[in-house]
Amino acid sequence: MLNLEAGGGDLSILRDLFESDLERDRWLPAGHDYRSRAYQCFFVDRKRSRLEFVTEPPPYVQAADINPVAGGLKRTFRTLPDTHPVTEIARRLANSFIALLLSGGIVSRAGESLMLDVHYIRISAPGKPCPEGVHRDGLIAGSVHLVGLQNVRGGQTHFTDDAGRSCRSLRLDRFLDSVVFDDRRLLHYTDDISRIDPNTDGHRDVLLLGLRKRS
Repeated sequence: MLNLEAGGGDLSILRDLFESDLERDRWLPAGHDYRSRAYQCFFVDRKRSRLEFVTEPPPYVQAADINPVAGGLKRTFRTLPDTHPVTEIARRLANSFIALLLSGGIVSRAGESLMLDVHYIRISAPGKPCPEGVHRDGLIAGSVHLVGLQNVRGGQTHFTDDAGRSCRSLRLDRFLDSVVFDDRRLLHYTDDISRIDPNTDGHRDVLLLGLRKRS
């Protein structure tokens, strides 16, 4: 579990993003209207440790056996431009994420360019952070960075091996509490969230990073 520090200015930028720049996720089944999101995408040059912003990313596709809710769909999301002030925060987090994967031997500097997806996601309570259930994302590795947690009960994240044995459970509670995981070795799931006070809005805001083969 990581805790990546950020200044107060970054906190303000991220809060503003989740309050104003997300779009309702239209890819969930009918009646599931608890998720809002925005997206950015980078090519990762491993040899030079360089991120190249993708202005017009291709549709985001997961296999049906990985994501039974939206698998096989060519999903597009609201894409934030490179000029958005949150891009610099995403770059810094991505560089830390990739450096950790390199140092841990999960990826090497050799090989072709990879893709890095940045998902900004708000789950409004009551809601399901993982409507697809226990799953993989079809990545090399992923990470979750908490941006905001308001009036929420639940949201515990669990990691298991292929046999279903529990490997780790944790709850992200503070700004930029983070967890990085090897998606090829572990499955994961986050418990549904509900409101502590039923008369007050509740939500869970996260920034997700996903490293995958370039499509």
